Amino acid sequence: MTNEKLVLSLIIFIFFVLRYFNKNKKLIFFVSTNFLLYFSVIIIGFFATPRDLLAQLEASSSRTFIPLVLMLIYFSIFLTKNDYFFKVNKSS
Repeated sequence: MTNEKLVLSLIIFIFFVLRYFNKNKKLIFFVSTNFLLYFSVIIIGFFATPRDLLAQLEASSSRTFIPLVLMLIYFSIFLTKNDYFFKVNKSS
């Protein structure tokens, strides 16, 4: 079973990163670093346990990737909202 929500949120986040990279470099690096650190810790945790890796991934992948999905979608929306906020303030 694949985790479609994680893949979809990653695609959406990459789209917005490519679009707003010049305006929000620090925020994008912060989110990307946190994503990679969390994902790395989860993968290391899966490999460190003595249980079967496939059974463990099937049982817990949807629960462990929820924070990643929420983080990527939240910051994708934040990037667009931040751009809208700057446009409104420039015109005033």
